[in-house]
Amino acid sequence: MITTMKHEIIEQGLKQCASIHLSQGQAFLSDWKKGLKESLQNLSSIHRHFLKTCDALAKANPRLEQHPTLLEDVIQKQIDWLQSFYSTVQDIPANDRIRQYQNEIDDQIRSVCRKNVDPNPTDKHPENESKNGAEEEIEAFLRLHLEAPISEAFLKLSTHLLPGTAKIFHQLHREGEDWIESSLDAGKSDAGDEKPSAIEILQTASPAIDKHVAQLDRIEKEALDAFEADCRKALEEAQQLLIEVAKENQTDPIEKKEGLSDFEAHRLRLEAEAKKLKEGWHRHFEAEQDDWRKDLELALLLVRVRQAHMESKQAIQAKIEKVLAPKFQEASDLITRSLKKFNESEAGDAGNAQLKSMILSESRSMLRSLRREVLPQISALLDQGPLLKNLENCHSRILHAVEKLSETHWLLVKADWDTPVPNPKVSEIHLKTLVQEEACQELETAHRALLTQVEAELSLIDQNVSEFDALVEYNLESGLDLLASDEALQNAEPVRNEIIEGLERALRQLETLMVRSRAIARIIEENRESGFASFQDQIRALGQNEKILELKVRLAKAKTVEQARSYQEKLLDQSEETLSSARSLATKQWDKLKALYARARGFAGLPSTSTTGEESLSRFVLETRKKFAELPYVYQRLFRVEALADSRFFEGQQTHLAALKTSFEAWRNGEAGMTMIVGEKGSGRTSLINAAVPKLYHQVPFLKISLHMQRPVSEDALLQALGEGLKMPEAATLYDLEEQILSGKERKIVCVEDIQNLFLRTVDGFEALERFLLFMSRTCDTIYWLNTCTLYSWRYLDKTLNIATFFEPPHFLDRLSREEIETIILKRHRVSGYGLVFDAAAKDSNSKKETKGDDLQDTLKSAFFNRLATLADGNISVALHFWLAAIQKIEDHTLTLSPEIKMDPSSLFRIANDELFTLAALLHHEGLNVEEHLAIFRFEKQKSLILLGRMEKKGIVVRKTDAYFQINPILYRPIVHALKMRNILH
Repeated sequence: MITTMKHEIIEQGLKQCASIHLSQGQAFLSDWKKGLKESLQNLSSIHRHFLKTCDALAKANPRLEQHPTLLEDVIQKQIDWLQSFYSTVQDIPANDRIRQYQNEIDDQIRSVCRKNVDPNPTDKHPENESKNGAEEEIEAFLRLHLEAPISEAFLKLSTHLLPGTAKIFHQLHREGEDWIESSLDAGKSDAGDEKPSAIEILQTASPAIDKHVAQLDRIEKEALDAFEADCRKALEEAQQLLIEVAKENQTDPIEKKEGLSDFEAHRLRLEAEAKKLKEGWHRHFEAEQDDWRKDLELALLLVRVRQAHMESKQAIQAKIEKVLAPKFQEASDLITRSLKKFNESEAGDAGNAQLKSMILSESRSMLRSLRREVLPQISALLDQGPLLKNLENCHSRILHAVEKLSETHWLLVKADWDTPVPNPKVSEIHLKTLVQEEACQELETAHRALLTQVEAELSLIDQNVSEFDALVEYNLESGLDLLASDEALQNAEPVRNEIIEGLERALRQLETLMVRSRAIARIIEENRESGFASFQDQIRALGQNEKILELKVRLAKAKTVEQARSYQEKLLDQSEETLSSARSLATKQWDKLKALYARARGFAGLPSTSTTGEESLSRFVLETRKKFAELPYVYQRLFRVEALADSRFFEGQQTHLAALKTSFEAWRNGEAGMTMIVGEKGSGRTSLINAAVPKLYHQVPFLKISLHMQRPVSEDALLQALGEGLKMPEAATLYDLEEQILSGKERKIVCVEDIQNLFLRTVDGFEALERFLLFMSRTCDTIYWLNTCTLYSWRYLDKTLNIATFFEPPHFLDRLSREEIETIILKRHRVSGYGLVFDAAAKDSNSKKETKGDDLQDTLKSAFFNRLATLADGNISVALHFWLAAIQKIEDHTLTLSPEIKMDPSSLFRIANDELFTLAALLHHEGLNVEEHLAIFRFEKQKSLILLGRMEKKGIVVRKTDAYFQINPILYRPIVHALKMRNILH
C-alpha cells in the first residue's frame, strides 16, 4: 500500500513539475527573446529615423544629404544602443540563475511531497519540524531524476542560445561597419564611377536587421524544441524507472538508485559549469561590444574631423568671396576709370598740357582713395590673425575629437562561438594613445606646414597690396619725367602709351592678387584633403584588428629603439665635441689650400677651368650694357644704381640709424660731433643719410657737400668747396671761414660725402684732407659733421694718416644678407607691375630638378638669388647690375630671367700689372681722370690714355664723363677679390 502510494505520488509529481518547468523555460526564453528583439528594433528605428531625416533634407537640398551632423547622430545612437544590447545578454547564463532555478525546483518538489504525503500540513511548521520518511524518499527521487536533468537542460538551453546570439551580434557589427564606412564615402567617385548615396546605403540597414530578427526567432524555436525534448526525455526515463521498480515489486525505489549521495556534488558541478559558461560568454560579448564601440568611435572621429574641415572651408570661402573680392573690385574700378580717361585723351601741344594736368589730377584723387580707404581695408581683411585662427580652431576641434576617444578598449582578436564554453582571444589596446602617436603626429606636422604656407602667402599678398599705391604712383611719376624730355615735346604719344601700359599692369596686378587670394582657399583645401585622406587611412587601419595589433607592437618597439637611440646620441655627442675642433681645423686648412691653388693659377697665368676668358668677359659686359638700354623706362628708373631718394625702397641698416641717432644726441648734449660712415662703393652710404634726414635731422638745419666727381686736393680748392657748401663764399681763407662759423649762434648739420676725394695718392696729395680734418676738429662744437668714405680708401688713409683717431668709432656698413638683397630687388620689381618668370629651359639640364609649376619657379628663384648673393657679396649695387644682366626678354608685361648667372672672371687674374695697380687706384679714389692717373703713376699722358682705353675696351672700366673713369660696377666684386689675391688691396 505504501509502495503503491509512493509510486503514484512520484508519478504525479513528475508530471506536475515537468509541466511547470517547461512553462518556466518557455517564459524565460520568451522574455529573453523579447529583450533582444526590442534591442534590435531600437537599432532599426535609429536607422529609419536617420533615413527619414536624410530624405527630407535631400528633397530640400541634395548637398545636405551628406551633412555630417546626421551621420554623427546615428553613430552616437549606435554607441548608446550597444550598451542596451549588451545589458540584455550579459547575464545569460548566470550561475545565480541556475541556483535560482534549482531552488525553484526544490520548492516545487517539496510542495508536491507535502501536499501528497501529509494532506493536512497547516498545523506544522516545516522549517522547525523534520520530514517523515515517505516525504524524504519522494523528494530525493524527484531531485535525482527530475531536478538534475532539467537543470542540465536549462544549461544546455543557454549554450544553444548564446552562440547563435553571438553570431547575430557579430554580423550586426560587421554590417554596421560597412554602413558607416560606405556613408563616409558616399557622394565620392573614383574615375567617374558613381557610388551610392548615404540614403541608399542606409536603406539596406532596416531589412538587414529584420533578417536578424527572423534568425533570432529560428534560434529560439530550435532552442525551445531542444529544451522540451530534454525535459520530456528526463520525464520518460523517470517514469520508466518507476515501472521497472513496480514490476520487480521493489518496496523502495530509492534503494535501487546508486549515487544519491553525490547529488550535492552534482549541483555544485552544474553551478560551476554555469559560472564558467557565464565568464566565457561575458568575456566574448564584452570584447565584441568594445570592439564595435572602438570602430564606432573611430568613425565618429572621422565624421567630426570632416565636419570641422567643412565648416572651416565654408567660413574661409565666405570671407574671400563675400568680403575680400568686393574690395579688390573697388580698387580695380578706380584704376579702370583712370585708364578710360587716359585712353580718351589726345596728344599734341595742347594735349601735352592736358596730359600733364590729367596725370597730376589722377595721381592726387586716385592715390588718395587707394591710400585712405581701399588698400587699408584690404590689408585689414588680409590680416593673418582671423584666418590662422580659423585654421587653429579647426585643428583644435580635431584634437578635441581625439580626446573624446575612450582610453582603453578590448579587441576580439579571435572569436570562439562554436564551442559550448567560449575562450575568445582578446587584447587590450590604448586607443587614444595609438591615435595620438600614429595619426595625430603626422596631422600636426601637416598642420604646421599649412600654417607656414598660408602665413607666407598672406604676407606676400599683403606686401603687394601695401606696395600697390607705389606701383600706381611710380608709373604716373615716370610719365611726368618722360613728359619733360625733349622727345616728348615733339610727340607725347609714347608718354601716354607708357602711362596706359603702367595702369594696365596695375589692373593685372590686382587680378593676380585676387587670384592668389582665392588660391589660399584652394591651398587649404588641397592640403586638408591630402592630410585628411592620410589621417582617414590611418584611422581606418585602426579599425582592422590585425593592423592595430601590428601597430601596437611597432610602437612598443619604436619606444625601445628611441630609448636606445637616446643613449647612443649621448655617447655620440661626447665624441662629437672631441671631433668638432678637428673637423674645423681640417676645413680651414683645406680652404687655405684651395685659395693658394687659385692664387698660384692666377700668378702663373693659367686659364680658368671654364671655357670662358677675356673675350667671354668682354662679351658679357657688352651684352649687359645693351640690355640696360633696351629696358622699359619705368624699369630703368626703378633700378638706377644711385642713392635712394625714395624711402619706400630703403631696407636694412636699421642698426646704423639707431647708432647715428645716438651720436647726434650726444652732439646736441655738448659732445664733439664728427661722425664717419664707411662702406664699399654701392653699399648704401648716401641712401642711409637720405633715410636719416627726415627721421633724425629734421629739427636742425641740414647742409650737404658732395665731393663726387670733383677732387679739391689743394687748400684753395677746399676753401671754395666748403664756402659754397656752407653758403659762406665771401671767406678769404679757411681761418676766416672758421671764425664765421664759430661766431654764429646757429648750430647745424653738415654732411660731406666722399671725403676720399680730398686726397690724391701722390707725395703732396694729402694737403686738403689734412686741413679739412683740422677744420672739422675746430668747428665740431657748432657743426655736426657727418662724413662718408669708401671702405678701401678709409683703410688706406688709416694706414697713412691714422685718420680713425679724428672720429668716434666709424659706422661700417654691413654687407647685406642674401634675404635682404632678395627683398630689395623684388620690392623694386613689384612696383614696376611686371610679372616675373625664370626660364626653366635655360637651366642646366644636369642640375634641374624634376619639378613643375610653382615648385619649379620657387626652386629656380632660390638658386638664382643664392648665386646672386655669392657674386654680389653683400653689395646691393653689384646685385642690381647682375639682376638687370639676367633679364632675357620682356613680353606681355612679363620679365623672363635666366635662372643662372654665368660669368667667368678668371681673366682678371691674368691682366697686366699696370692694369692691376690702376684698378687699385680706382678703388682708392672711386674714379680717376687721365691727369690724375698720370700724376699717381708718373706716366706720360699718351701711356695713361692707352692704358685706360685698353681697360675700357675690355669692359673692366667705364667712362662716366669724357675723361672720368670708374670700375665697371658689375665687375666690382671680382676685381676686389683679384686684387686681394695679389696682395695689392687689403
